[in-house]
Amino acid sequence: AEVRAGPAAVGQSLASAGARRFVRAVRDANLVAAAAELRGFLRLPVSHDSLAPLVGFINLSSRHREMVDAWEAFGHARGGEGGEGAPAVPRTLALMARGLDLSLLLEGLCESSTAEHLAAATEVWGEMRRLHIPAAADALDALVLRCAESAAHETAFSAYLWALDASVRPSCAAGTALVRTSAASAEWAASAYAVLVSMREAGQGLMLELPRRRAVLQALAASLVRANEAGFARNVEAIGQDWEG
Repeated sequence: AEVRAGPAAVGQSLASAGARRFVRAVRDANLVAAAAELRGFLRLPVSHDSLAPLVGFINLSSRHREMVDAWEAFGHARGGEGGEGAPAVPRTLALMARGLDLSLLLEGLCESSTAEHLAAATEVWGEMRRLHIPAAADALDALVLRCAESAAHETAFSAYLWALDASVRPSCAAGTALVRTSAASAEWAASAYAVLVSMREAGQGLMLELPRRRAVLQALAASLVRANEAGFARNVEAIGQDWEG
């Protein structure tokens, strides 16, 4: 509501011409004009008056997948009224009260290809989890896939299991990526086995050609044996035989 009201509604902290242009551009959903004024706006101290325009800009940038600006604005806004030492979750709640769409921010970060944005997506996902905010299935899938490919197994498995807890069925591609990238690791073999069983119960299969699927299942069984989970290893072999049958 503060953003829609335009420059006249904001306080003296936004009295400069550049700040007024930023607020007006966000109000008009003019991303190019808003981005041009962003750096100047971020030099202002975060205040009650500046949070709503910042939230509007973060949502607008996320919607258009301009994630560099969106993440920079989010970091600035979240470091605001509570100060750098304040807990992150209450600061994020203050932004959500002004309309921040965390799911949209997460989706945009997950679709980005940079390691920085993967770390940022993991951070946003962690806050959503602590706040019990459901994430969209597509965002969780993207997070699982990117973390699996980047060997960020702890986050990948946590996101997968969190999706199941929230009754969101991760895609076959996400499950396949988790099993494929962790099959050779004794540390993560039990987690990969749990994903494999979950996929089988859901009627999913590994999205791999037969020779590659055999190799992955054999690697997983061997990792489970090394992890002293011989019973799980036998089950993996049985699952593979059922699929081939």
